Amino acid sequence: MDDAVGMGGVFVNRAGEELQLSPRASWAGPDRYGERRGEGIDQETIVQQILGALARVELGQRALELFGGRIAGRVLNLGANLGHEAICLAGLGADEVVGTDHGDLFTGDLGRLQARTLGMLRNRIGELGFPARAADVPVRFLRDDITRTTLEPGRFDLIVSWQTLEHLIDLQRAFSCMHALLAPGGMCFHEYHAFFGLDGGHSLCTIDIAWGHVRLDRDELAEYLVTRAPGRREAALDFYDRVLNRRTQRQVARAAEAAGFEVLLLLPRTRTDDLMLLTQDMLRQARRHEPQVEVVDLVSRMVRLVLRKPQRPAQGPAGRVR
Repeated sequence: MDDAVGMGGVFVNRAGEELQLSPRASWAGPDRYGERRGEGIDQETIVQQILGALARVELGQRALELFGGRIAGRVLNLGANLGHEAICLAGLGADEVVGTDHGDLFTGDLGRLQARTLGMLRNRIGELGFPARAADVPVRFLRDDITRTTLEPGRFDLIVSWQTLEHLIDLQRAFSCMHALLAPGGMCFHEYHAFFGLDGGHSLCTIDIAWGHVRLDRDELAEYLVTRAPGRREAALDFYDRVLNRRTQRQVARAAEAAGFEVLLLLPRTRTDDLMLLTQDMLRQARRHEPQVEVVDLVSRMVRLVLRKPQRPAQGPAGRVR
């Protein structure tokens, strides 16, 4: 991992505890989740990326079907990145797809790559296994921040995202905006890369200490970066402060419920190897900084979430709308 590769030993935290370094650990490598921005130069690479996205979208489709939902109607894809999942949504039954991102992803070279990817859908429907109608499904990409959305309330039947939820700092407001954008009975499917998992600091903040991004506080993390990986210190701390919301699974569910959603499914993907690596001291150190963290948070790298907006507003004890 960048400039810390090959260095071993221990890191001593402010409590005087020695945290073992494992510089070649598999969790500390490049971010393996989601699609890297800027990939997909040739057509065959684009096809392979779309097929990879298709597996993720089909998993979301199955999770929705378990609760009577489906990919249909108007679908909003948050954090659309290069648009691979958005295109698969068009192939699996959506009548309209809107992909959003809050940055500059849809301009310049990346915007042209997105347009090229969409063109692939139109030209190679059969090869991708999509029905012919998919070529005519409107797919649009817009700049929009879900916490300050300018989209029309009640417009969408389904909201989906992949590796996005963990980056929404004001998660409560984000869920409230999603709730407002959905029609009554509308659903959400989110798959997110959980912060408290072994590699949940993503490529910038996941270090060569097991759960180091959780077991160290911000100042200790900064000290570690100064001595072990100075080349990425500034970017990593900025990412830690502004791009990771650091919510436990229980806190995510509570935020969704507070916004008015029914939580139909919260399904973590746990790893036996991670449980075997976790010790009581590691759990104690994690809880020193994050008291709400649970074992399931530490051994889950990905979490799937299915939500539904009720058909009618919730009512209080006296029958009054809350």
